[in-house]
Amino acid sequence: MSKFYGELRVLGEEEDGDHVILQFKDGETMRLTKRMRDLSVTKKSIDTTQLWDRQLTPLVTDILTLMLELDVQVGDQQVGNQVDYILNLVKSSIIHNLEKAGDIIWGKPMTQRRMSDVNSTILNHDQESGTNN
Repeated sequence: MSKFYGELRVLGEEEDGDHVILQFKDGETMRLTKRMRDLSVTKKSIDTTQLWDRQLTPLVTDILTLMLELDVQVGDQQVGNQVDYILNLVKSSIIHNLEKAGDIIWGKPMTQRRMSDVNSTILNHDQESGTNN
């Protein structure tokens, strides 16, 4: 029986603690939590929108349930409301954490990175991986 991750045929999977590594043709792999695998892997090929709906609907449901339990203010648009604030706070937090992780990986903040840093990073990666992209 065939399995798919979106439009990609899954050739195999390997347990990795709380995660699963999906294997695709051409040696490509993807590491997912077991829960995300259960939400994502299907018997038939599906497009990206269908895949994201399967993956993210439980998250949206949990968020909305929690917002209902907390009885978040929806308020009026001129004064503002807690829904907008929550969404902006979540997005800002994700962006901040991505930037911080990038600074750690690069060894310097974005404001100090130069084109020569980008070029040397790509060249080093290509040399280490044996590719030339």
